[in-house]
Amino acid sequence: MANPFFSGRIPQSLYDRVEEYISESGKSKTELLINALSSYLDFPVEAKETNNSNEELWIAIKELQKRLEVLEQGSIKKNVITSDNDDNIEIDINPEQLSLLEKEETKANSKLLTTKELIDLPEIKKLDTQKVKNKLNNAKQQQKLPIKIGNYLIDNGGRDPNSPKNILWKISIDNT
Repeated sequence: MANPFFSGRIPQSLYDRVEEYISESGKSKTELLINALSSYLDFPVEAKETNNSNEELWIAIKELQKRLEVLEQGSIKKNVITSDNDDNIEIDINPEQLSLLEKEETKANSKLLTTKELIDLPEIKKLDTQKVKNKLNNAKQQQKLPIKIGNYLIDNGGRDPNSPKNILWKISIDNT
């Protein structure tokens, strides 16, 4: 036998709070109503529980909703330091500008070096040169770049445009 249907009018502010609650908890309006009435009337009822094992899914949905809002608004607040913003305060920046800014930060934190220049780096200079070269060449051939040697993160930087025989390595400091 089907359960009876129950409806009624509630204030908009209460309805808004219900929507917020079900969005956060993943519970249904029916489950919330049954639990609330059962508690208020001190009348225990076994309510069909929503499977809350999807908590990670709800968190992901909320995060996607936030990202969508950012895209719809066209700008976000981000702490950035620029030549005209040396106080590191939040400024409005649209997602395209943020992407360009992050690419510039990556470029600023990495350098392109030849194999010889890489081997001359302080922490790598202490290591066996041939072993370092072998490790780099093997990682490149097996497409397992970037690799970490010491506190350097090393990736393929392509060929040297001035001397195509030379391989360039993209080097950045990895303090993790």
